[in-house]
Amino acid sequence: VHDRTMLLVYIKKTIGFDKLNDMVADAMRSWLVLAGYKQLYQEESQHGPDTHAAASLLNNVACLLKNQGKTAEAEKLFLRAIRILEKLLGEDHPEVGLVVSNLAGLLKQCGRMAEAAPLIRRYLNIHEKAAKRDNRQVAMQLNLLAKALRMEGRYDEARELYERSLAVREQCLGRWHPNVATSLNNLGAMLTSIGVYADAEPLLNRALEIDRKVYGRDHPRVATDFNNLAVLYNAMGRVGEA
Repeated sequence: VHDRTMLLVYIKKTIGFDKLNDMVADAMRSWLVLAGYKQLYQEESQHGPDTHAAASLLNNVACLLKNQGKTAEAEKLFLRAIRILEKLLGEDHPEVGLVVSNLAGLLKQCGRMAEAAPLIRRYLNIHEKAAKRDNRQVAMQLNLLAKALRMEGRYDEARELYERSLAVREQCLGRWHPNVATSLNNLGAMLTSIGVYADAEPLLNRALEIDRKVYGRDHPRVATDFNNLAVLYNAMGRVGEA
């Protein structure tokens, strides 16, 4: 017990428990990557490089590498997994869509939104063909693609995708869910930025209403909602309301 106490005191005074937890987590991720590569080698040695199991392992290892920040290595594995699954299952199979979505997330993480946008669109097309329009993941990807289009100044297309995301979330989660408020804020903020004030105002007010009901008046999300409305009213010249 004495040795354990001394060890705990030493950890606290030196690296700290948070740092120790991070070190253990990093070591575990590294071990999982090595184990994944070992399994991949065995699969390819026994059954060839283009099997469904190999594609699954490639995707799993790539996800681990992405979390470690090894993005270049992860990108190569995601691309290999996509090629294998396309060959085995066809270009529009949901499993292909899953890996495409993972690759899009990696590119977004790297700030490569222009490259991520067509992959997000492809993912959405795959899942909509599979009649999964009410999928929550679809709503998130719609938001990501809308953001990319907004950054490119393609506001009409972005608005359409924001509205689709809002509809999906309302269908999946109900009209009073916080994620619905997020979609309302995203759309309302974009409309404010391009001067479509009349359409933005009811969206932002509804977002505020949802967040106040869910979180109460003093929550940071409610403060953000008030700020979005203040930006709108200032742009409209209604300074007294801001």
